[in-house]
Amino acid sequence: MEHILHATDLVMDYSTQQATPNATHMLALNHVDFGIQAGESIAVMGPSGSGKSTLLHALAGIITPTAGNVMFRGANLARLSDADRTKLRRSAFGFVFQSGQLLPELP
Repeated sequence: MEHILHATDLVMDYSTQQATPNATHMLALNHVDFGIQAGESIAVMGPSGSGKSTLLHALAGIITPTAGNVMFRGANLARLSDADRTKLRRSAFGFVFQSGQLLPELP
């Protein structure tokens, strides 16, 4: 079965732009591939600061990754307007953040 949402080679680099002694390097997503089929539910788990929220935001088109592609139903999210991405989020995506007690299967 084909993925309804898939991402290839996602990179999210929050490094400072200036090459100074105080420059910081923060790679939140490092060449991530992801796919989900229609009707499937997933849990994205990991320690604080591991990139969970960044991944979900990139998959939903809230942020644009530094590199890579996110495709939903054959459309590249980076090529949609802000308004179209907002409409898509309203109609097609849902998240539950850090509320495991809502799902009795989770410890």
